[in-house]
Amino acid sequence: MLYYQGEQHRASAGAQQSAEFRCAHCGWTARVTIAGIGSGSSHAAYGLGRTAASRAAGDRAQAEARRAAERNGRLMRCRKCSRRAPGAERRAALHASLHMVWSVALFPILVALLFMALASDKKAQAVSANTLIVIVFGTSALLALGIGAAISFRAYRRWLAEAEQAGKTVRIEGGAT
Repeated sequence: MLYYQGEQHRASAGAQQSAEFRCAHCGWTARVTIAGIGSGSSHAAYGLGRTAASRAAGDRAQAEARRAAERNGRLMRCRKCSRRAPGAERRAALHASLHMVWSVALFPILVALLFMALASDKKAQAVSANTLIVIVFGTSALLALGIGAAISFRAYRRWLAEAEQAGKTVRIEGGAT
């Protein structure tokens, strides 16, 4: 019996980004520090490369923290008028729903090709393949669309919640105008 031994390395990191914030609505400007938190993981097969795996997990966590700080900066609300940048929520929703496009586009096509490959009779294949493609494609497209929409909505809400949390931890560095 073969036994696999591996180690999972996990790391968390925080990043801060200093930027000039200017509200597009009311014109309020301030120098702010935006925080981001990230996590990363890496695997050491059979315990080999533990140091490299630990370092890779830390690097991934740091990179994710930097991306989170940038995203939080884009989604941050103005301290004066409490509005976000124009289009910020729309961009976040679009980015969160990108995987839905893949699920809608690829899954039904792959299922239809699988059923076409399994059809054995040539005469029945012409009639049943068209019907089968319509049924499988339509059903799986609706199913994939529903699942993709639910996942996209959860990702979008998570990003907005992270932005709200980051907005609470944003420090104003100097005099705001």
